[in-house]
Amino acid sequence: MSLCGLEGFKLKAVVDRIRFEVTLNNPSQFRHLQNRTAAAWGKTYFFPQDASGLVWEFWVQDPAGPTQFMTDVQAMRGSSEPLIAENQIRITGIEMAIDAYHPSNDIDALVHAALHFLRHRANLANGLPRIPRPPYFDSPILAAQWEATKAADAAAKAEARRLGAKPPPPLDEPSGMSPAVESPAHALWAFKHGLGIHQGKAPDRNTGKCEDAVGQHFYVKTTDTVKGGETHALLPSSAWRARMEDRLQRDDPQRHPPLPFDTIGAWRTFRFATLAERFAMVVPKPPRSPMLALCREQHGTQFGRIPGAFILGRRKRANYTLRDTATNDSIRMALKALDSPAKLSKR
Repeated sequence: MSLCGLEGFKLKAVVDRIRFEVTLNNPSQFRHLQNRTAAAWGKTYFFPQDASGLVWEFWVQDPAGPTQFMTDVQAMRGSSEPLIAENQIRITGIEMAIDAYHPSNDIDALVHAALHFLRHRANLANGLPRIPRPPYFDSPILAAQWEATKAADAAAKAEARRLGAKPPPPLDEPSGMSPAVESPAHALWAFKHGLGIHQGKAPDRNTGKCEDAVGQHFYVKTTDTVKGGETHALLPSSAWRARMEDRLQRDDPQRHPPLPFDTIGAWRTFRFATLAERFAMVVPKPPRSPMLALCREQHGTQFGRIPGAFILGRRKRANYTLRDTATNDSIRMALKALDSPAKLSKR
């Protein structure tokens, strides 16, 4: 079976972020931890896990591997404190992604690749796919439009004050919506406007905790956080790619399945190719009639399964689909490349 909608693309796997829980030797404060670790991790947000100031949870972007992390994490301690040991560290969340690069760097090709990821993903997170809208930061295009609208409104109000005229009506600031994806055309509209499509409940804004063990994100990546802390900086076109991303968390051990690895030791020996089934793709079986083909093309948003959590049963695909073996082999090889620690931070 061919690569279908990903023909001509190069696939690459990345560990985008890892969330750690660290128990310190002595209590500390948020601002002290930020100051100490800025050189290693930039501006990091630390979340206290108890009132003692000993246990802190935080995400590290682009982790360079367990050996480098154990070097960097020592910045969390005071100058006279003993080293932080591996048994003081627990991994509580992982974000991984499969990226699709096209040699043309053509944005339209990447948009269609993102749609292919959304439609053909075999194993899906809970709920319907949804499109977060402003004031979320997902869309540089819509964010720029909103900034232009605010600037024009401010100018109009200033002019009204200068002339002693009636000011324009108050500007309705976007309150944020997450409409469900209605069709492939609706998804294409989102991707073309720089929006991502999410599946699974979003983490709580204040705690970072999430009810769902798995969250997924599909989008075209044209911006990133760059060295120095600038967020949403435009990438060179050669770095643009379509992405399907999984956020795996274990915030409730009673309800959430174990993570692929949750200790530094397990991270060192983990074989990423074992995650190939998580990112597996399917294609629909040939339709029985032209009418069914037309309905599928216009309204068949997703072909995969939406279990309560990522738990495989005896059947590993929906019964009206076939495995996309060529794409799945490429995904497996991309994941296997992560077994070399030197490649973990190259995004």
